[in-house]
Amino acid sequence: MLKPGPTPAEPTRLGGLRYGVYASGNFGKNLLWGALEVALLFILTDLLGLSPALAGGMVLASLLLDAVLDPLIARQSDRSRGRLGRYGAYIVLGAPAAGLSFALLLALPQLGISHPAVVMAALMLFRASYALVDLPHNALLARVTSHSRVRARVAGARFFFSSLASLTVALSIAPLARQGGLSAPLLALYGGLAGTASAGVLILAWAAVRRRDQPPPAARMLSFTRGLGALLRHPPYLLAVGAGVVAVAALPLFGKTLLYLTTHVLGDPALASPVLAVGVAGQFAGLPLWTWLSGRWEKARVLQAAHLTCAGAFAALLLLGPAPQHLVLAAFLAGIGASGVYSIVWGMVADCADDVERRTGERPEALAFALAILLQKVAIALAAAGLGLLLQMAGYADAPSGAAARTAIVATNAAAPLIGALACAALLSGYGLTHARHAVVIRSLARRRARTS
Repeated sequence: MLKPGPTPAEPTRLGGLRYGVYASGNFGKNLLWGALEVALLFILTDLLGLSPALAGGMVLASLLLDAVLDPLIARQSDRSRGRLGRYGAYIVLGAPAAGLSFALLLALPQLGISHPAVVMAALMLFRASYALVDLPHNALLARVTSHSRVRARVAGARFFFSSLASLTVALSIAPLARQGGLSAPLLALYGGLAGTASAGVLILAWAAVRRRDQPPPAARMLSFTRGLGALLRHPPYLLAVGAGVVAVAALPLFGKTLLYLTTHVLGDPALASPVLAVGVAGQFAGLPLWTWLSGRWEKARVLQAAHLTCAGAFAALLLLGPAPQHLVLAAFLAGIGASGVYSIVWGMVADCADDVERRTGERPEALAFALAILLQKVAIALAAAGLGLLLQMAGYADAPSGAAARTAIVATNAAAPLIGALACAALLSGYGLTHARHAVVIRSLARRRARTS
């Protein structure tokens, strides 16, 4: 039976600075991922002229490739003992590849390349190279600190940098937007600048914590099948990952449909930029709240509160209708909730990896993050494909401003995120890995490692 004890020591000021530099890697990742979350489907349909169903299917296939690569990278990184640590080689090689492939993808409209096979190849290249950096950077969270409350703060810092990137994306939409859509030359320029900045930031983020990029000396890494079984038998892990999967499928539909809504329902494509910017302002406003609460409440309770905040925003939008002022209000409230939704869950995954190691004597660190990321990317892919199929069924290809297409866009913009937020709040009711319990887990692991060292 686990008995209470003192919590691990919190980091020094120097350690906190390094954690901040590590967290800045989320800025590099979200400069790329956030831009595609907002604009990819719109680029494929409105700039490259692909049908909504085909565009959604391409996004689905590319994200499935991304998802399949995550467990393969996790398995290989578990065996890595090179000069660059467990994750460094993937980040150092993958970050430039992701930046270059992102720039190529966003340059396709300007280059006049719209053949589906070429577009698909560019999209696959980006997803594969992005996978090389996404999992390693996420998994490093379990290495940079073992303190549950500090992990919550580091996860909050990661989301701060994600929000900073989202703000950059949102403010970029304004100059990119032109009457009827996006400007292809400016889109290509953004791709080049963002790809270059992303690569540099990610490499620096890893370099700041490279000394932590090693497994504990006494920890054995679980095989893929044993690790998968251990994680699937761990209820807190299943609940945390399940809530994360539902969240990434449902909540981003608000942003994914925003360009469609402002262009074809409200007739003002430039409106998307201020709405997105207000949403990011909400993220900045909410992040101190959730970070403060995470030090005083249990992570699961804080995450529930964040989801219910999002639910309130989308419920208000459904009731009031998609007028510009209502979109701004909903974006701000949803942004406040999103800053908790997307940050806290990763600290919970790291805590679960510690608990599985305590139970089994073997550590499923990379696999714990890989499985969570895989399932999230599958959910994102299915949501994107579903949105494309819905638009196709609503006649978007023939009449993008028709009554059926407009109804589908308006409904998807708020109803699906509302349902998803409520489902996540319900799932988290059973999560039981508290701060106090995790502190005991860490003490137990420390005693075991001391005996075997």
